Amino acid sequence: PWVLFNRGSSAGEQHLRVSVEQRGQECTLHLEGAAQNGAGLAAFRSALSDACAKGLHVTLDLRGVTQVGTAFVGLVQLLDGWQRPRSGPGVLRHVPERIGRTFRWAGAEYLLAAAEKRAEEPLAKPSRIGQAGA
Repeated sequence: PWVLFNRGSSAGEQHLRVSVEQRGQECTLHLEGAAQNGAGLAAFRSALSDACAKGLHVTLDLRGVTQVGTAFVGLVQLLDGWQRPRSGPGVLRHVPERIGRTFRWAGAEYLLAAAEKRAEEPLAKPSRIGQAGA
């Protein structure tokens, strides 16, 4: 039933935009728009795959995200599982309350706890190295 409250309209559906910033071995993916299941996640998957292939520690800045789907939550869980042994937990930053509810409903509230611990740490803010999905 929670899916009914979290659906975007297909007519005005926003696609996810991804801006990539890197400093050394740290990479921040700034996300804006709807991170719903399907084609809207293509830019995110691509940027995430590139960063992981380079062995970078990836942080997701969700302050501009308006909606998330379960496929997005699953990808974040996979990222956390891959990164945790290498650089510790905490892949999410600036999670809006509405987005946090979806993570809790999907049973991924442990990702939010790690995000709260990292909330005071500064984000990587070097020159922009790439942008995907417009």
